[in-house]
Amino acid sequence: MIGFTFGFTSILILLVAVLIASSIRIFREYERGVVFMLGRFWKVKGPGLVLSFRSCSRPCAWILGSE
Repeated sequence: MIGFTFGFTSILILLVAVLIASSIRIFREYERGVVFMLGRFWKVKGPGLVLSFRSCSRPCAWILGSE
């Protein structure tokens, strides 16, 4: 029984770690992120570290530059 609990816990921790690692996005200083939540505009994120969980929100990069 202890082996099953240890195995289940380790798989759960691994899945949570993969979810968090896949949800990290870094925008550079000249980028802004437009975040869509369930297909609708939600907010604009500035440069830096952004967490967005793929199940309900999706960030899109918007590059600001002088051309």
